[in-house]
Amino acid sequence: MRNLSLNEKIYVESYVENNKKSMLLAYLLWFFLGMLGIHRFYLGRWISGLILLLLTALTSWWTAGIPTIIWLFIDMFLIIPMVNSTKRKAYREAIREINRSKR
Repeated sequence: MRNLSLNEKIYVESYVENNKKSMLLAYLLWFFLGMLGIHRFYLGRWISGLILLLLTALTSWWTAGIPTIIWLFIDMFLIIPMVNSTKRKAYREAIREINRSKR
């Protein structure tokens, strides 16, 4: 970021603001649709979201309940780093795009 012009920094900040994920929405999805892994799909964690969805859908409530609840409890703490990760990824993408346009 140090080597960028003011216009490039503004572009990076607007790109990140438009592409980052909402912490509030991630927690709402976790709270209301967490058993289906929807919060993980929203945060770009497709494989683990699909595993959580399949774990819930393909097994009975009694057998999937305990592992799913443990997973959701852990996700309660992992959502913050996952959202921050999407923000860092957006920064990298914006800077990569600027560097590509300079060539």
